[in-house]
Amino acid sequence: MVCLVMNYSGITQVEIHRESAVTGTLQIILKMGNVTSDSALVHLSFANQVACEDNGPYHCIVTGEWVSNATLRLDILRKPSKPSLTLSRDIVEDKENRDDLPFICQGDVGFPAGNLVLDSNFTSNFYPNTTNYTTISEETCRAYQTVTFYYAFSRDWHGKEIRCSAVNNQSLRQNEIPPFDKQLVEVVPASYCPNLERGQYYHPYNCKNYIDCVGGKVYVGVCPSNLCFGVYETSQCNYCTNTTCVTDIVDRVCNGLNATLVHYTSRRCSMYVNCTERLVRDCPQNKCFDVLNKKCPSWTPFIPELNCSVTEYGIGSNATILCVVGDIRISSVRATVRPIIGGEISLFYVTGVLQPGVLNTSSTATLTLSGTGPNQTLSLEIHRILCSQIGQYIINVNSNISGVINLTAMADVPVITVPNITNENGTLEIRCRGHVGTPAKQIFLEVQFYGSSTFQTLSAESKTNTISNDCNIDRETVFTIFATSYWNSSTIRCSVKSDNNNILSSEQRVIIVVKSTVTFEPSKRESYIGDNDFSMTCKVSSHQDLRRVEIYFESSSLGTKEIIATVEPQSNVIYMEGIILSQAAVMKDNANVTVRFIYNLTCNDDGIYHCKAVGAANFTSSITLTMSSEPEAPTLNLSPWIEENKTTFADRMFRCAGMVGRPEGLMFVEANISGSFQRYDFPSVINNTQFNCNTNQIYQFYYTFNMSWHGRDIRCAVQNAKTNKTIKSQSKTIEVVSENYCVGKGAFYPHPYECTKYIGCKDDKISAINLCGPSLCFGINQTTACTYCNNQDKDLTCLPGARNY
Repeated sequence: MVCLVMNYSGITQVEIHRESAVTGTLQIILKMGNVTSDSALVHLSFANQVACEDNGPYHCIVTGEWVSNATLRLDILRKPSKPSLTLSRDIVEDKENRDDLPFICQGDVGFPAGNLVLDSNFTSNFYPNTTNYTTISEETCRAYQTVTFYYAFSRDWHGKEIRCSAVNNQSLRQNEIPPFDKQLVEVVPASYCPNLERGQYYHPYNCKNYIDCVGGKVYVGVCPSNLCFGVYETSQCNYCTNTTCVTDIVDRVCNGLNATLVHYTSRRCSMYVNCTERLVRDCPQNKCFDVLNKKCPSWTPFIPELNCSVTEYGIGSNATILCVVGDIRISSVRATVRPIIGGEISLFYVTGVLQPGVLNTSSTATLTLSGTGPNQTLSLEIHRILCSQIGQYIINVNSNISGVINLTAMADVPVITVPNITNENGTLEIRCRGHVGTPAKQIFLEVQFYGSSTFQTLSAESKTNTISNDCNIDRETVFTIFATSYWNSSTIRCSVKSDNNNILSSEQRVIIVVKSTVTFEPSKRESYIGDNDFSMTCKVSSHQDLRRVEIYFESSSLGTKEIIATVEPQSNVIYMEGIILSQAAVMKDNANVTVRFIYNLTCNDDGIYHCKAVGAANFTSSITLTMSSEPEAPTLNLSPWIEENKTTFADRMFRCAGMVGRPEGLMFVEANISGSFQRYDFPSVINNTQFNCNTNQIYQFYYTFNMSWHGRDIRCAVQNAKTNKTIKSQSKTIEVVSENYCVGKGAFYPHPYECTKYIGCKDDKISAINLCGPSLCFGINQTTACTYCNNQDKDLTCLPGARNY
């Protein structure tokens, strides 16, 4: 880092301060004194590698005839590390994994925090249900993220891979591949259990796991540590050294065989290998496998679901659902629908159907059987689809064969809105909107970074607004990204997944990131209330298509914003009263505007001043102006009742009052009880009121004085909050009346020190210390009453020791 100081009169010292981003404290890390020139050039280099503690603002503070500073922020970036991906053991065809067995991707996502992104080599639109948790430590510049996710895999996923990548657009360089971990997906078919009794069976891919068949459904269990399932004489977990994994059995028995059931020789005669499915199975009811006929006795092949598909359709048009039946003698056909809203509705139930043809017709649907032998198909045509007919359609044949298809409202191609040009290191908002169908699909953002040949899904901060409009659900998602130079010339598009898993993408837009320099000098400024000559300068350079410069003010006290000056080319200036522009030059790409205030500044001028350069993109620089005022010398009023060993009455307290300045100074009391004035923290009550941008403070205090205080001086003081200088009131003397003054006395007696007061005595104790009225004294001509002091004869004085205040 370099700090350059030029044309600075009377430089005496240059300091570099580092402000901790964690604790907010300042630390001097470089200091140059005895600088005699009016310029200085200070280089700050890091001898060691930069660390997290180096993150934060650095201040170059120059001391001379005045003090000024410049600030530069150092942002520490750290690349992400390779994450770890742990697959759930509960991967069964078309079944979402259990809540207690999630997929987990976790790892260090760099600093500032990036994101963990999931994708697959099977489909680029892998969007499982995810839960994210991110821990960020500012002290160590680390961000750790854990993503748990759930998914229902079809059989087509078997043998594909899932990848978890740590993506950080700020810390990774352009074209740098984010670190990743990938795992192989192995899907247990849902057809594994339907013809097996309840019990535990071999897992087809992992000998550490086993299949638990319950009611024909597949559940995955896991053996304890160091144990494997597959000791062929028993169906239980045992030490791995005593068994062979199931995958080894399949490879050895099925070598060179296809579509074959093969008996596996062991003491369990029920066991066989299905080389088509590459699964180890047992015959139902523990019956021995028929080696000659290569089947289980009384074995009924598993009947698959109907293979159904649907033609393209839309709301108001017709849709045709086609289901391949095959060479099956049909005795009954049922067609039902489960709408998204509402219960199940029966469309048809037809029995005794033997020949192809129309089975039944209605005004809403037609069910037709066509073809013969292995080519039989059922077609269900839905007429003029309504929103109420959107849902799940089920075709049942012979009560035990079924096919399911979903009719949904189709999503449309989304529309993208993005600024033509954006600011470097600024916030870029990208809006994606469109019909997302029913059920509603998620809109996502894809980016093709400059130099890359592929689009990738972008992990960005987003906010979605959904509006239901009958079947067509409208959704607008706003994606927010931090536009670094890395984004320049990148191509983006909005996308949504259709019901057939195709991707519908908007038109492509290219992001143009521009860099401009706008400086508003000085970056921070202080001025005193009442100043009438204050100026600040805004400089603009390299700003594409510069159209105008706006100076506007954001008041810290009123909470308002207002434009105070607008400068356009040809010096077309609009400004407020009391403000002049000593320079007003706007050229094609550059500008230099100095704003000078000629009225007396008040605290209402305290706030933030912005200089905004308006062009192809907008850039803003700001100044914070803080208005100050000096405190005034306070006044001190003593309590009229100061008695030995008696606490001051609450309604007759000592009182300091005065203006404590802006920012608010500190008022306190000093006394010379020890020979020199020192600060005393008496019990006190403080009341503040605002007056003309200043704080009027009343500091009232009370105390129990003994006779050692008699004759000591006391005064009020105010410490300036900015300079720490102290302003003091005039000193006054504490005069303590002895608690024995009234011994042997009654009624009223003169005050021993002040003739403007008198003392009431009762039962040898002081019952009151009172003031006479204005211009009155007590004890004139030996009277026991207050009389006018100016009526005394010139030879008469107050009682010995007393004085007239």
